[in-house]
Amino acid sequence: MKNNLKFATIISYITLFAGNVISIFYTPFMLSKLGNSEYGLFSLVNTIISYIYLLDMGLGNAIIRYNSKYMAENDEEGLKKVNGMFLSLYCLISIVGLIIGIVVYRSLGSIFSKGLSITEIQQVKAMFAVALFNLVFSFPFNVFNGIIMAHEKFVFIKAITFIRTIFNPLIMVMILLFGYRALGMLIGSTIFNIILGFVNIIYCFKVLKVKMIFKGFDKSLYAEIFKFSFFILLSSLAYRIYWSTDQFVLGMFVSSTSIAIYTIGLQFNTYFNSFSNVISSMFLPKLTKITVVNSDKSELMKILIKISRIQFYIASFILCGFILVGKEFIMRWTGPEYGWSY
Repeated sequence: MKNNLKFATIISYITLFAGNVISIFYTPFMLSKLGNSEYGLFSLVNTIISYIYLLDMGLGNAIIRYNSKYMAENDEEGLKKVNGMFLSLYCLISIVGLIIGIVVYRSLGSIFSKGLSITEIQQVKAMFAVALFNLVFSFPFNVFNGIIMAHEKFVFIKAITFIRTIFNPLIMVMILLFGYRALGMLIGSTIFNIILGFVNIIYCFKVLKVKMIFKGFDKSLYAEIFKFSFFILLSSLAYRIYWSTDQFVLGMFVSSTSIAIYTIGLQFNTYFNSFSNVISSMFLPKLTKITVVNSDKSELMKILIKISRIQFYIASFILCGFILVGKEFIMRWTGPEYGWSY
């Protein structure tokens, strides 16, 4: 288990470094092919979709928690039922997300009439339709990703993340070279995500031998799960309001170009969070099992303090570097017109 965690951590950082190196070359190329306006629209669609994704309600973490709990208790029957229940819930969420998405799609013209032109609104609608299709499939796939995490198969999860990080930009570059633009990128990304989703499903049923029961659900468990997920939902909602509302407002009242400039700056926040959160993301299954089998919280606190200390060192190092050379790097990377991104 310890070697598995270390190897997974190494893969995670290799993935992050590789992803950032690719991004350094990929982002200017994408900007040159799409232009400021279309890149801004592309970012805007992803922002709108991220709000609908809040329907997840933190259930992804709940899957890990309750799978870890039942595995620690050796409750095979409970494990089958809870996984069946989560898959049923996510299928329902997909339907609700589709309905909300259709309502949003019909309202895009009126929402962005002041900030975007008629042509840009039509582009946003086309891209949003594809992104919504991707979202509807993503919800049920979350169940299988959570199950794999709960089984602490971190190497497999991180290997899939590595494949996504390397091949997704390559596919996007090929699409752009063939003359397709933002809409083509979203279609390619959707197909790629669906393929990786089915890889997770096959791994769960063939390797982990996961079984599900779609009856006899414990109704009291629903309340317990939503109580657990509610606070994660609040955290996710606060994060989206803080980091995504700005792009939405820019699209409503300013222009698509302003969204592009803002998005480049926001991209660095994503890098910052990714590097500092690599380690903590893999400890939820272990921490859950500790709370189930051991009432002594001293071991729990030791792990939390150790993780937090490592995160602080990593985050401080990155922050100092960005303060010193961040503005110069952005202007050399994407052009002088993106100086405001800093």
